[in-house]
Amino acid sequence: MYSLEQLRIFLSVCETGSFSASARQLKRVQSGISQAIANLEIDVGQELFDRSAQKPVLTPAGQALLPLVQAMMSQKNQLDQKIEALSREEESELSLVCDESILGDKLLYQINQFNQKHPITNLNIFTTSTFEAEAMIKQGKAQIGLVYLSSDFKNDFDFFTLGYQRFITVVSPQHELAKAATSISGEQLKAHRQLVFRDMEQRELWFSDRITAQFTYANSHAILLEMAKQAMGWTMLPEPLVRKALQSGELVKLDLAFEESDVFVPIAAIVSRSYQRGRVLEELLQVLKREFK
Repeated sequence: MYSLEQLRIFLSVCETGSFSASARQLKRVQSGISQAIANLEIDVGQELFDRSAQKPVLTPAGQALLPLVQAMMSQKNQLDQKIEALSREEESELSLVCDESILGDKLLYQINQFNQKHPITNLNIFTTSTFEAEAMIKQGKAQIGLVYLSSDFKNDFDFFTLGYQRFITVVSPQHELAKAATSISGEQLKAHRQLVFRDMEQRELWFSDRITAQFTYANSHAILLEMAKQAMGWTMLPEPLVRKALQSGELVKLDLAFEESDVFVPIAAIVSRSYQRGRVLEELLQVLKREFK
């Protein structure tokens, strides 16, 4: 019966291109490599290498086995990593839930780097509203949340303020407000339809309350973005979310007459106090802190 060591040597010969190069890679004598391959061929009942040329060449049987051996050795490496992680008490799975308007390209890049550093930790990512993210943490459906911080967070969370998200007021260039010759007053805003975030439970973010008699609700900032592009009304959206639309001319930022026309909303990571934080979660918190500082 063939052994994992024989398969490891077979894979090494395929990768290095010769018995001698494999011996150097594995720090073995060449005769030991040759003998291991010969024994493997006996065990599988097939010639795996054509040795008639200067360097060994895979036979059809060897070519058929190669992808299977690669997959098997990859799984063995994952098993070894999992066992090592268990000995270090690393989490095997984590779930991160984000407000849908916070998760962007830069954060996804950092998460990808994090995944490569922790290949045996399965990271689940969910997007929803800040309100639903809080509920998922409470229910144990996720271990860490990335949300907009408000003053009414409950005591069963640990929260870490990471930074601030800038919300700006935008409209389509075809909208009447975009054609105003002067700064827009509050009264002018009130005369036009407002596009407002509200979730399925009719909850609104504290900084985006409606101020007009005409309004349209959506439970996603991404939907509000598309509605604004269609000149359905004016709205407040995260600056990173609308950046491309501003650059392409699909939206314009309104010049408001208010003293503080933009709103800077704190972003926080929340973790349930009933969850015992492990090493990987702590590292993920550090990734989030670096991203938003």
